[in-house]
Amino acid sequence: MYEDDSRIIASILQDLGFTRKDRHFLHTPLEIMIELITSRLGGSYEKTQKVVDETNEDFYCYVISIEDIIMDRLRRYLHWEESDSRIYAMKLINIHYDSLDFDYLFTQAPECLEEESLIREWVEQVKRL
Repeated sequence: MYEDDSRIIASILQDLGFTRKDRHFLHTPLEIMIELITSRLGGSYEKTQKVVDETNEDFYCYVISIEDIIMDRLRRYLHWEESDSRIYAMKLINIHYDSLDFDYLFTQAPECLEEESLIREWVEQVKRL
C-alpha cells in the first residue's frame, strides 16, 4: 500500500466511525479493529485471503492469515516487549484454536528457537483452558 492509499483508507475508516490510534482503527460498537500496514508484512502470501465486496467485485482487500497475525504479535511481544501483543495472540489462539494450521504455525520460526518455543508454550497454555 502506498502512503497516499493509506491516507485515503484512513479517511474512509474515520468517516465510517472508526477512531484512530497510530496505525490502528477501532470501531467500538462493532468490536472491529483494523491495522493499516504500509510496508510488507511477514508471512505467507499463499495463506492470504482475498475479500471481495459482494456488491462490487472491483472493491477488495487481502487479509493475512490468523497464523501470521499470531506470529506477528509473538514477535512484537518477544523482540519489542509489547506486552499487549501477548494478550492479542493468546486470544486469537483461543478463538481460532480448532481451525489453526499448527504445522504452518510451528514452522514460522525456523531460525529463532525462542520464537518456536514461545509459540508452542502459548498453544499449550490455551489448550489447557
